[in-house]
Formats: sequence, structure tokens, C-alpha cells
Amino acid sequence: MLSVESLHSGYTGIDVLKGVSLAVADNAIIGVLGPNGAGKTALLRAISGLNPVRGGRISFAGTDISRASPDAVVRHGVIQVPQGRMLFGSMTVRENLELGAYLQTDGTAIEQRLSLVHELFPVLRERSGLEAAYLSARSCCSSTSRRSAWRRRSWTRSSSVCARSTPPARRS
Repeated sequence: MLSVESLHSGYTGIDVLKGVSLAVADNAIIGVLGPNGAGKTALLRAISGLNPVRGGRISFAGTDISRASPDAVVRHGVIQVPQGRMLFGSMTVRENLELGAYLQTDGTAIEQRLSLVHELFPVLRERSGLEAAYLSARSCCSSTSRRSAWRRRSWTRSSSVCARSTPPARRS
């Protein structure tokens, strides 16, 4: 489903990734691990179309997305769920969830997916009319559910591919 071949990418003119390759099969769950500065975030940004691909190839579901714009990558079914809350605080919980459906045009399908999110995260139904800024850390899962609920393929709990770009917590 996801294939990265000899990827060269990074920030500005500096390649952080030099010849990175990986393949992720349908329904697989993977982790991208490494110390700070190893290129985890650069890899996810390149796959998402946010960092330039200066060499190699990225394909998703058989389609080359190496040089696709971020919005085109999303239309192909790839999304990135950043760590942390990443919510629009002045918008309601429901409005934040609806942002994940901006590519959907079928109102019935949107409501069905919203029902699924509420089934998975009941607290979000209870707080759907509240401003997202007032969600506690326990209910901040709406950032993830906002993006995961609307796409069949995404990098989330219900997805075909899962990646995380944060290092493990340090033990004291």
C-alpha cells in the first residue's frame, strides 16, 4: 500500500533523508523510531507532500505521490495526524470533527462517520457543542478522531498505516 524507495528529502536545501526505503503492506501497523534529528518527521512530511522529494519515489495504493501537493496527497487518502491536541480552540468539538470531512460531499456518510466517532469516543458526543479549547487532556483524542473518521485509509487507529514521529519518553 505505501512504498518509499530511495527517498532523498529534507528541509530547505539540506537532505535529512538520504536513500530511505520502506514498504508497508495493507493493514500493517508500523512505528518509525529513532533519536531526535534522525529524520522521522522529515519522512512523514515528505510522504504528506509537505517536504520536497529531491530523489526517489513515494507511492500509495499504486499511485506515485512523490511530487504531489499536500492537498493532492490527502485526496489520494493519505493524512498525517500530528502529535498533541492540534485543535481549533474557538470552534466547537463537532466543528473540529467536521473539518476532517472537508473532502466528503455525502451528508449521510458524514453523519454515519460522526456516529462512529461518537461510538468510539462517547465524551465527544457529550461535549460536541462546547468550544474545543475546554477539552481536557483525556478527551483531546478529537484531534485524532477528527482526521480518522472521514477517510478509509489514514494514519490513525482505524487505518491501514500507522506512524508516529515522536521519540520514546525518557525515564528518570
